[in-house]
Amino acid sequence: MLDDWAISHKFLKKRLYLGLFGRTLFRDCVVHCTADAERDQARRWTRAAPVRVLPLAFEATEYLELFHQPARYDPRAAQRSATRVLFLSRLHPVKGLHHLLEAITRIPDTTPIDLQVAGDGEPAYAQRLHDLAQHVRPPHRVSFLGLIGGQPKLDAFANADLFVLPTAQENFGFAVLEAMAAGLPALTTPGTDLWREFAAAGVFIADPNPATLAKALVHLAADPGIRQRAAQRARQWVRQELHPPAVADRWLAFYRSLLDA
Repeated sequence: MLDDWAISHKFLKKRLYLGLFGRTLFRDCVVHCTADAERDQARRWTRAAPVRVLPLAFEATEYLELFHQPARYDPRAAQRSATRVLFLSRLHPVKGLHHLLEAITRIPDTTPIDLQVAGDGEPAYAQRLHDLAQHVRPPHRVSFLGLIGGQPKLDAFANADLFVLPTAQENFGFAVLEAMAAGLPALTTPGTDLWREFAAAGVFIADPNPATLAKALVHLAADPGIRQRAAQRARQWVRQELHPPAVADRWLAFYRSLLDA
């Protein structure tokens, strides 16, 4: 909640709260953040409190198993008429789906996009998205799947070519992690606090504006090879860095160091 995007909303009210009371919460504390970018933004408000970065654990087994489905990297995929893009998140302005829909209207007909939207949210914003989708013309397509979970959610990851989350702010980005673990190439933004770690792991990063997103989509749609190589790196990163037993050991060591001090 101390990220720049969150603070910028109702800014005066939050500044007043932090100034009168909120900052006292950080006295004699160690602040735990889950990503380097979160730490950098939080430090503006935590004063001199020490800040430690420890990731959350991610139980990825069911997504890692999707990687072995033979349809994922079928050589015939490059011959399909459209690149299947998946957006899976709640429908809220912070997630930036309106930017993605506007981006698709800028993409040439020679690079058709089939966008699958999974999630639900505020009715007014959802209606705005449906209105924007009316401006997406063939050969591009937009389908709204509603809220999905369980096997339908796994099937959505398994059947897509690219996952896109053009978010303005995301703390840990579990939807991106699910795509990474599933072997699905992912595109997100610097609004995700893990964006530096994601970029090093093979996730594509672009600013959340329609022009930049459109350029990134055209580039990635044209090169299945770069998508596949990036997806393989990202899957391995999730397995190595966020495996629950390994993360739990780091948390225990952190708590022990506090008790020893």
